[in-house]
Amino acid sequence: MAVITPPAPHRSLDARTDLPPLLLVVLLNLAGQISTLKQVAVELANMFSKLRVTNMARGEFVTIGTYVPDITSMPGLPGWVQ
Repeated sequence: MAVITPPAPHRSLDARTDLPPLLLVVLLNLAGQISTLKQVAVELANMFSKLRVTNMARGEFVTIGTYVPDITSMPGLPGWVQ
């Protein structure tokens, strides 16, 4: 009786095959960070152009709002924080 073995999983010897998923994640994170900073800059510029007052409180609230989800998703925090 012949034993049929399944084929071995394909393992590429090219290190570039693991790069695209990581590169995609890095590019998406970078795009999110750039868009957030752009939005803050546009809001501050719009406020200054209309009122001629630099309202930094608006930029601080937006910046804090972008860091809170990042900090609370860190591993090791209690479940109710996440």
